[in-house]
Amino acid sequence: MVMAHAPGRIGYGTETVSIVYRLTSSRQQEQIMSQLQLSLLGTPVVKHGERTLTFSTRKALALLAYLAVEGGMHPRKTLSESFWPELDAEHGRAALRATLFELRKLLERSHGPGERAHLLVERDTLGFDQGSPLVLDLRLVESASKQVGRGIEPLVGQAREALLQQLEQATRQVRGPFLAGFTLRDSQFFDDWTRQQREYWHLRVHQLFDALSMLYERAGDAARAIETVTRWLSFDPLNEEGYRRLMRLRFSQGDRVGALRAYANGRAVLAEQLQIEPEPETVALAKRIRHTAPVRAPQVRSLLPSHASPGQPPANLLDGPFLGRMAEFGTLIECYQRVHAGQPQLVLLLGETGIGKTRLATEFASWAQAQGADVLVGRALQTGRQLPYQPLIDVLRRQLEQEHAPDDLLSDVWLAELSRLLPELRDCYPDLPVPSTDEALGHNRLFEATARLVQVWAGRRPLVLLLDDMQWADTATLDLLLYLARSLAEQPAPVLLLLNLRTGAESCTVAQSTWLMALKRTRIPLTVLELAAFSQEETQRFVQELAWAEQPLEVENTSPLERGSQHGEASLSRDALVAFANWLYFQTRGQPLYLVETLKGLLAREIIVPSLQENGSWGLVLLTGLLAQTPVGELIPASVRELIRFQLARLTQTAWTLLVVGAVLGQGLTFEHLIVVAQLDEQEGLRALEELLRRGLLCEATLVEESQAVDGYAFPREMIREVVYQEAGTTRQRLVQRRVLLVMREEEALLLHPAPDNGNASAETMNGQGRWVAAGTVGADLHRAFAKNSSCATGRKSDAGAGGQTLLADREWGARGHVAPDFPRSPPGRTFQSFFEIR
Repeated sequence: MVMAHAPGRIGYGTETVSIVYRLTSSRQQEQIMSQLQLSLLGTPVVKHGERTLTFSTRKALALLAYLAVEGGMHPRKTLSESFWPELDAEHGRAALRATLFELRKLLERSHGPGERAHLLVERDTLGFDQGSPLVLDLRLVESASKQVGRGIEPLVGQAREALLQQLEQATRQVRGPFLAGFTLRDSQFFDDWTRQQREYWHLRVHQLFDALSMLYERAGDAARAIETVTRWLSFDPLNEEGYRRLMRLRFSQGDRVGALRAYANGRAVLAEQLQIEPEPETVALAKRIRHTAPVRAPQVRSLLPSHASPGQPPANLLDGPFLGRMAEFGTLIECYQRVHAGQPQLVLLLGETGIGKTRLATEFASWAQAQGADVLVGRALQTGRQLPYQPLIDVLRRQLEQEHAPDDLLSDVWLAELSRLLPELRDCYPDLPVPSTDEALGHNRLFEATARLVQVWAGRRPLVLLLDDMQWADTATLDLLLYLARSLAEQPAPVLLLLNLRTGAESCTVAQSTWLMALKRTRIPLTVLELAAFSQEETQRFVQELAWAEQPLEVENTSPLERGSQHGEASLSRDALVAFANWLYFQTRGQPLYLVETLKGLLAREIIVPSLQENGSWGLVLLTGLLAQTPVGELIPASVRELIRFQLARLTQTAWTLLVVGAVLGQGLTFEHLIVVAQLDEQEGLRALEELLRRGLLCEATLVEESQAVDGYAFPREMIREVVYQEAGTTRQRLVQRRVLLVMREEEALLLHPAPDNGNASAETMNGQGRWVAAGTVGADLHRAFAKNSSCATGRKSDAGAGGQTLLADREWGARGHVAPDFPRSPPGRTFQSFFEIR
């Protein structure tokens, strides 16, 4: 008699049980001790509590696995006939009783008093107790598979992260095929059941690895995608789609050798096990990779010493992961998918200097190239005078040099027009006609020739045209791109125009503003992406994913570790790294350029030191004590300082005065505070404030005073305030501080001896400098703000300069509540030491 069963059905109802491993009570501890863990994806492993069970017969393990997977109650007669078909009914039932006795005895060894058994045994039936604690790897896979079946494309944000975690947990359960290598030679029923289950779970696992690697790939996380595909191929080495995805991922990272190695490995496996060649799609992908130069150079974040100078760490230890751009990367992929369907797309990628526009665009361009697109990359240069068509000339020249016969692309008439940009075409084709000498007509024909060439290239395969630093582009380039966009709108072709443009007061000219308006009026679909800085969580992840050492080892007897040991112990704990990341975020506010340059500066000062590990790779060690004793001003990287100085040099004198006042006050900045101390009237102060906001040197903020939210302003990054303070010089610092004291004294006097009409909150009182101050509002606010700041003073002498203040001193003055003669530049309670207090 053969039992009916459904492959892949786990008989525990439709609800998925969530397994929680964190113990919070003794009752949970007892439950774990009696918990049965069945790992069936791979060589079967059974644990009861902390003990791995060993079965004396294969039939006992087979019966337990069958009951756990199928669920429900099963007739004894049916089980004995299925598992012992060679025996008669009486001996079959006896064999079942003996096997059942062994199972119960084995499971009861770990039972405590009052605990439930896992098996339900009745007179004529038996099954698995659905109420007993069970961890079954198939449950996790089945639950994740159902989630994937509902669709992964619409998921964003926390839902997407939750799915990623669920898929990670499920795929980590996979050690191999269902019951790998386990058979019952004397039970055809069980082997047939195992084979059906194996096929079912193979498809489910394939689905999970496919979805997980795709999610990572579309999030721009190539490293995790590669690791996932590698595990996928380990599970299913005959999966050609896995090899193709690995090839594309390797190639997108600039690793052409690794991509071709993946192809060779897959080809060898197919030849050895199936005696077949790879599919034509796989062969074509390998051929294209072999003959295409990758957009980006390979990035290796942890190199062995053999790849670097002897005894020297590699230069790229601080190369951070590509993160914080999942949504933008996904949007670019969606745009490319529409391009692949034949619809042109225009994407404007905006952001301030160093925000990561080029990194995002390069990662996407590499991905698109791996998908089969032709990628053309150009960059506008900042020059003393405009160079007409400079970024496009570079792109066209490189691409045409790869063409065997450019005259097959365009007729001689249009090649002649292109020779205006590329005169070398006439060397190859001296018989080309002479272009028109009419300037207006010549420009029109040149634009049309370029548009036709782009159309021809896009006719072969999707085309991505990436132009970086478009804020430096000349007017002629802008006009040609506008013509190209209009041409693509009228004659759609699979072209993606990706233009990187820096934002800021100095970045966009009037001509570029007009061009952007005209570009947005074209009928080509437009997507605008403006990048923001990393969040605090993203900054933490960025820091944690650097190549931190697991164990610090000395390279030489005079290693930086020894030199730094007198200033504090090396810190390797993850808690310390989180604290360090929080401090970095406070200083940089997650601005990628500031973040990376600060890390490089710490490496140069040997606050972060390279350490050679036991496995031969290099890691990083953080010396927290040395960092705590380093003056704040010395931690600002030279490149960041110069960038900020460049911005400051373009300020008007009034705006500079207002900014210095803000740097001295440090916090609690309101319009009234700033103009009173700066001795500016409202109109002057308003113009200066608008200039600072426009240039990104101040930003709007919400302040809380006496439990009420008020509009205020703040420095977008602590480093900007530090540089402003230093650039102001000690003399100007003292003058501003003296002015603050004067205003405070005047307001204190006004509060102690109010004027007869002081009941009017808007009454105006003339101060000593001829400026009007609202007696009932500004004075009280100033007094509260300055008093608050003074109570948290940093303890730096007014003439010590920024370089004299250390983070350690900052904490000491704040802890004592000392009222310093000057005013603080660091917000209270945000010192380096406080970040390292592990609570």
